[in-house]
Amino acid sequence: MINMIVNAVCPVVALIGAGYLSGRRQLLGVGALDALNLYVVWLALPAMLFLVMAHLTGKDLSHLPFVLSFLGAQMLPFLAIYFWARRAGRGIGQATVDSLTGSYANTSYMGIPVLMAVLGPRSMMPMAIATVMTVGIQFAGSILLMEKERALKGGALLSRWRLIWTVLCNPLVASPLAGGAFALAGNIGGFHLPQMAETTLTMLGNSSSPCALVVIGLFLASRQGDAASARSGDGLLLAVLTFIKLILQPLIAFVLAFWVFRADPLWARACVLLAATPNGTGAFMLARLYDREAGMISRAILISTILSAVTLPLFILLLS
Repeated sequence: MINMIVNAVCPVVALIGAGYLSGRRQLLGVGALDALNLYVVWLALPAMLFLVMAHLTGKDLSHLPFVLSFLGAQMLPFLAIYFWARRAGRGIGQATVDSLTGSYANTSYMGIPVLMAVLGPRSMMPMAIATVMTVGIQFAGSILLMEKERALKGGALLSRWRLIWTVLCNPLVASPLAGGAFALAGNIGGFHLPQMAETTLTMLGNSSSPCALVVIGLFLASRQGDAASARSGDGLLLAVLTFIKLILQPLIAFVLAFWVFRADPLWARACVLLAATPNGTGAFMLARLYDREAGMISRAILISTILSAVTLPLFILLLS
């Protein structure tokens, strides 16, 4: 079991480390950080999000206890952090980024190897549904909040429809919506993506997580020694958000999946393990997209990934 966890954690840390070393030695050039970040936001990640949604079927949405349990495990920490941050005087955007940092699970890149090793191939369906929910609800909702703050800061209160249209034009929202529309049409009409399109999008989408992790390493290298930009209290905030992500969120998932909604045992275990994965790259990508401070987020991803080598086995033992 420990070997399985280490095998899942090490590639994530290694890719961040590769980006860090490349940045320190300027191996990829001066503009590598921004160029690679734009590649992820405009090409790789939208391709992955489209495919995840395009493969959705009606059966995937029939596991309501799992859906409600994972949704609760996602949104309860997110909303708690958001309202605490707003009461502490943070703006909408920073509160949103903090909330995502403490609740955005790495359902695919870490979830796949962990679930396959612990629960087997049958757990891939809950992983896919959790990924759809993470992207389609949590990430899309965060973009809506960021766009709302952008409109307010611009001095123009956008109408509700104008705000919705602005959000829909974001590639990280438009791509899963387009994938969902294709899935709906495909389920009704009985057709599938052409093999050429499937292969192209798969190749693009598979590069999203590795590239995002390299971007985090490049960002950490670019901020080396830049203490002036760090906000006071970042260390404490980092510790609190990491605790919420690695300990509190999977405990919420456990209570909801096993006691409140009584999901199928395999699905309940999958819900807890997915919630127990470390921080995904969503908060970092959102911060970079909207020019937010991302130093604390990048450290949170790295630290939570390393610590998950300890916390994930604890939850696996709990479930056994």
